[in-house]
Amino acid sequence: MSTPSSYFNDVILQSAIAEQGADVSSSSLAASMTITARGFGLSVADLLLAGDTIVVTSKDQLRRAFTVAFNTMQNENIGVIVSAEIVPWGVDLRFQEYASLNLITEVNDASNQLVPLSPMVRKANMVTNAQFALNLDEEVQNRMNTISMLRQCTKKILMLSDSSNRCLVDHELRGLTPTCYTVGELRAVLMNPILVGRKEDELNAYLQSYYYPCMATMESDDYNLPGGKIQTTPWTEMNACLHISCILPGATWNEDTNNCESSVDPQFRLAKKYCYPEFST
Repeated sequence: MSTPSSYFNDVILQSAIAEQGADVSSSSLAASMTITARGFGLSVADLLLAGDTIVVTSKDQLRRAFTVAFNTMQNENIGVIVSAEIVPWGVDLRFQEYASLNLITEVNDASNQLVPLSPMVRKANMVTNAQFALNLDEEVQNRMNTISMLRQCTKKILMLSDSSNRCLVDHELRGLTPTCYTVGELRAVLMNPILVGRKEDELNAYLQSYYYPCMATMESDDYNLPGGKIQTTPWTEMNACLHISCILPGATWNEDTNNCESSVDPQFRLAKKYCYPEFST
């Protein structure tokens, strides 16, 4: 009975003889032969451990490569991925063990008495707080993307001549008949005052006065649990996070009221319509 390596050797040799019409051992055939090797589902760790390789530069190495490749494919932990099981982190047993959710923790109640805080409550707090933190991260990322867009738009508009009366494309009303807005008009919107600088100041105030304090409170130590308050306290009971208006998209921090406020920004709204500047046809 042929082994896998001897079988593949026979196939290669027979193919070579059929294509070249000559003995595979001949020097002319050996000199003109091109060997291409590709490996899929192989264990690189096993190759390195054994000191083997599937790099082929001769017939002897080709025979050896087949044997090496076949042996590494016997490892049940390697191969080509054909499917994956997606498990929510909240129900993943390894995550629950790392977060100590399998342990009963005692906390102080309103009367300062120790009472058990069930793993189910802690997991619910983590899910709720994690979703809240994710929403805040997305809001911060959107604001950073806005600043990047305004920087590029300002740079481009300063390079264009404001003597042109051609209309810019309204990106919100593409395909319709928008109001004609020229380079000079958009430049005035971006530069008087400098819009990107104001948006940077607004983001910095939002981060320093709301985002960072909220995240620091959520991560603060509580009963030596991994993640701290993220397990024991919902964000709706954290004073640093409990500024509902700060959750709204584009809300700005007001130092006078020590809270966020949401208002329409006509300067930024115009910039969004015509940035990145393109001339209409």
